[in-house]
Amino acid sequence: MGNKLWGGRFTGAVDPIMEKFNASIHYDKRMWKADIEGSMAYVKALEKANLVTADEREDIYEGLEKVRHEWEAGTFEIRPGDEDIHTANERRLKVKIEMNLNLSFTSLIVVALVVVVVMVEVVVVVVVVVVVVVEVVVVVVVVVVVVVVVVVITVVVVVLVVLHAVRVVVEVVVAVLVVVVKRF
Repeated sequence: MGNKLWGGRFTGAVDPIMEKFNASIHYDKRMWKADIEGSMAYVKALEKANLVTADEREDIYEGLEKVRHEWEAGTFEIRPGDEDIHTANERRLKVKIEMNLNLSFTSLIVVALVVVVVMVEVVVVVVVVVVVVVEVVVVVVVVVVVVVVVVVITVVVVVLVVLHAVRVVVEVVVAVLVVVVKRF
């Protein structure tokens, strides 16, 4: 079980039913080219992080090209232990370049920490964007509420002024009518 990607602390053999259930190689084998290209990009990133040397990267590139040629020629052999396309390609790569591709525990920790730091940075950026968006929405809502209140107050004042003017006009008209009626 120790050679499985997910084996971890398990020590016993995998039940054949589980082996069959877990295998995706027969579905994802068509992604061989994308897996090889992804592996090339990954090893280039490892080189930039100083986890592999330029020579090691070149050896891995050459090995991956050999694996690519096997797929293109139709000679790549899928084995029962190949859980998925990456496991299959990695198995052949190890044979092709005759080197152990397992990173040291320290290297794995460094890679994991880099991934965690990048993920934390992404989360922080997302949180900052959300906070800024919320602040903008709050400001817009406050401005809209203030504008609505000002418009309502203005309308009420205008209505009151108009009503007052109408009352004054009515009072003047009534007063004039009273004077006119008294003279007759």
